[in-house]
Formats: sequence, structure tokens, C-alpha cells
Amino acid sequence: MSFTGKTAVITGGGSGIGRACALGFAKQGARVAVWDVNGVSSANVADEVKGLGARGLSVCVDVGQMAQIEAALTRTLDEFGTLDILVNAAGIALAPKPLLETTPEDFQRVFTINLKGVWHCSQVAAREMLKRRSGRIINIASIAGKVPRMHLGAYSISKAAVIHLTRCLALELAQYRGITVNAVGPGPTRTDLRLHSGLSETPEQQQARYEAMLVGNPAEFRIGIPLGRIAEPEDQAAAVIFLASEEAGYISGQCLYVDGMAGES
Repeated sequence: MSFTGKTAVITGGGSGIGRACALGFAKQGARVAVWDVNGVSSANVADEVKGLGARGLSVCVDVGQMAQIEAALTRTLDEFGTLDILVNAAGIALAPKPLLETTPEDFQRVFTINLKGVWHCSQVAAREMLKRRSGRIINIASIAGKVPRMHLGAYSISKAAVIHLTRCLALELAQYRGITVNAVGPGPTRTDLRLHSGLSETPEQQQARYEAMLVGNPAEFRIGIPLGRIAEPEDQAAAVIFLASEEAGYISGQCLYVDGMAGES
């Protein structure tokens, strides 16, 4: 598949799954706008995109701020002229906490980025896509949006909401024929999401956490990960790139789980 002549916007593109998506689209010929709250990270990934021979743009943007989203879109259109693909990969998680101890401020912080950010970015992107009745929106959800995870209530609820937002938006845009909206639901993936959420974790602690996921435990991932490994960001990007392709033009309103069957627990 080829994305030559297409523009892909990746929120949260400065690291993890977002970075993998940015590089994946660049390898397929797309122009890539890397949106991230960390301007240094977005600039570094934009440089990687250019190193692959594609056009790259770094935009520092907080997806929790509507005015910043609109300004980021204007800058992207000024640079590339079109917006054909939006990948909503920006997201945060909090330190594990029982729901009975979760504060309104905790919920607000998670929902502002994980849900409102997806909603607002999708709104501005869809309005632009309507001009040509063509486009792809892919939201990064989580298996936590399908199967509850112990002490990750705010995060899990936000991702369940993203999955249903995906369905609702897909239904409303279906009448325009050429615009599809889907989600990818990652299972355990080697990303630095926890570090970006203000959590400290040594490499040894991270590895121990991954090993516990593989074998399973009563609290979460009860059957472990049947495919026997933690996903890499590139595994998730491959699903995103497929859903953005012409070949996936008859798929909309779906959540594709890329979880090594961990979500069956």
C-alpha cells in the first residue's frame, strides 16, 4: 500500500505508538505532521521522518486545548495543503489507584486528554475531510476499554468512551461515503506511557511488570498473553496503517484489538 500524496497527522507522535505510526506512514510515502505536547520529542520524530525521505512537520500542541488544536491544524494545512489521515495517539495514564480513592481532578486530567482530546481533534479533522468527502480517522483505544483492569478505572473508562465515540462518529460520517472512523485497541505494549504520566519505573521494574503480564495473575491479564510476548509499538502501527489504507475503505466503526489475545482474559 502507498500513501504518496497523503498527509497524516499523528497526535502524541513524539513517542511510543504515535512515533511508530509517524515512521510507518513516512515509509509508505506520506507527509507526516507530528503533533505532541513535547516540542523536543515531536521535532526529533519529524527529523526521523525526513531521514526516511518523507516530508515531516513538528507541531507542539496540547490536545486538551481546543485553540491549540485549531492552530496546529492551520499550521499543518499551510505546510502540506491537506489533511487525509488523523491518528489520535495522544494519551495518559495515572498511577494505579482504586476508584474509591480516585479524585474528580484525576478523572478530569485523564478525560481531558484521552477523550476530549480525541473528540476535539476528530472534530476539526472531520470538518476538513468533509470538504473532499474523503479521510481516515483512527483512534488509539485499549483492551482496558473492553475488559476492566484493577485500579485503572479512570483510564479504562476513558478508553471505553473512545471506543464508543469511534462508533458514533463513524455512523454520523458514513453518509459522506469516503470518510471512515476506526480504533485500534492495544494490549500490553512496550511504551513509555507511564513515564509520560509522571510515574517512575526502572528498567528492572518494567521488565518484572511485563513478565507478570505474560504469565497472568488474578488481578489483570488473568490468562496472561497467549501469543507469548509484549507487543512492540510497530505492531500497533501496522494495524493503524492498514485501517488508513484504501484497502480498508469498507471498514468503519470498528475497534481492532492488537493484544496477543490478552483481552480474552
